[in-house]
Amino acid sequence: MFDKIAHLERVNLIGGEVFVRPDALDLLEYFDARGVITYVTTNGTLLDEAKIERLLALRRLLGVTVSLDALGDTYRSIRRGMSGAGRILEVIRRLAGRTEVRVNSVLLAENADQFGPLVEAVAEAGASMLKVQLQIAHSPWVVDCTEQCVQEWMGFPVPCLYPREIKIWDAGLLRTAIQDIRQAADACGLHVRIFPNELLHHLDEYAAETLWKNWRLGCEGFTHIPRLKVFPDGEVIFCEGLGLSLGNLREQPVDQIWNSPVLRTFQRHFERAGGLPICGRCCRVVVGSKRAVPEKS
Repeated sequence: MFDKIAHLERVNLIGGEVFVRPDALDLLEYFDARGVITYVTTNGTLLDEAKIERLLALRRLLGVTVSLDALGDTYRSIRRGMSGAGRILEVIRRLAGRTEVRVNSVLLAENADQFGPLVEAVAEAGASMLKVQLQIAHSPWVVDCTEQCVQEWMGFPVPCLYPREIKIWDAGLLRTAIQDIRQAADACGLHVRIFPNELLHHLDEYAAETLWKNWRLGCEGFTHIPRLKVFPDGEVIFCEGLGLSLGNLREQPVDQIWNSPVLRTFQRHFERAGGLPICGRCCRVVVGSKRAVPEKS
């Protein structure tokens, strides 16, 4: 499937969890033998010593991002059924000695006031950066409105891949948590990045889910870094939040999928409308000009 993509220079393997696949390292070694740069995102729970050695033996491994949202009981609450955070920190230490390791955390209600100890532990383990992502959570009306919009654009139902959640943030809580994270990182000398940067300038609207009503939104997948997302069965989508199939790499060449009428139709409507409601909490959002007339709920 990947051999069909001409001039393939880099592959980022993300999940779900990459190493649930028993052949994940075979795939990474396949890319490595062909001169393709690889990058891996993992929660670290399935990386034993043998797998770590194979991973570190890759000549063109650019780095690894390890997901870790909290320590202690909070970690076990967020990552139900996972082993303790101590084991994940040991994986970070083992990797950090021989490749770049970044730690990815999601800012949640459960961990908003607990980043101090996490920052210290991540820095001690040797990670080069802590990336803290604002949570992608959508209230039911946002999901419903998104599905209605896309059905009108495309002429057929398109399911939203995000669940309907009742998680409306408090902007003040967010600002306090972000300030605490940055202070802890400064004290440890750890580089921290809170993203998406675009949303940091619109925390009140992010929290209230009103960004799409008041601003025209774009997507970096069309503008900054054009991309497609490929599932293991070859199915290709553009937007991580929408089940809008563009084709299958097992059956079609990538240029045919990228230039498909479905994607062109979606892009045309997306740009005309100035984004979708779910874009207001997306890590790929690009905030444009203010709407002359706010969109109705």
